[in-house]
Amino acid sequence: MAHRRTLLQLSGATVLGASAVMLGAVFTPFVTRTCVMCPLIGPGTAFAFPSYSLAQGLDRVIVLATIVLLALFAIASLLGIQRRIASAAALVAAVSSLALVAFEGADASGRVVGEDAASPPMELGPHGPIPYVPAHALSPPAYLDAGFFLLLIAALVAVAAAITLVAMVQRMSTDSTDRISPQSLPSPIQG
Repeated sequence: MAHRRTLLQLSGATVLGASAVMLGAVFTPFVTRTCVMCPLIGPGTAFAFPSYSLAQGLDRVIVLATIVLLALFAIASLLGIQRRIASAAALVAAVSSLALVAFEGADASGRVVGEDAASPPMELGPHGPIPYVPAHALSPPAYLDAGFFLLLIAALVAVAAAITLVAMVQRMSTDSTDRISPQSLPSPIQG
């Protein structure tokens, strides 16, 4: 019983630590853009590769809210406040954060850099504006940076620890119901 309580506290602390790492990783470089025209400029030319963090992306509020909720549910589970509900909610928040990290990484140039928010170029036609993409307007490629991998690893650790947390809460609750002795139950015979 004592080792289960220790494992419960350890898994709750791991979820809380992973959410703290994810919160810090939101502000680290998530994606780096490269320069399309740099080979044409020539060697020795100074140019910068801009990096973008997830906190600059279009989904920053959703990502930050999910990570903060994960931390709050882990704290509630550690403190014993509705432990079964809090651990299940921590698992849902951990899986949601993992899905968000995977989604943001898959569409980094659109969601993090912000290309999805830009309106397409327009050409004035005979019946109004017509969207078009000129052949020379190619977007430079974006490469995932250290922030993505840090977030991904922390989210995977949070999911694994949240699964352990839910399992330990479930085992501890079934252990407490198994300890009811038949003598403590009311007798079905009245009289």
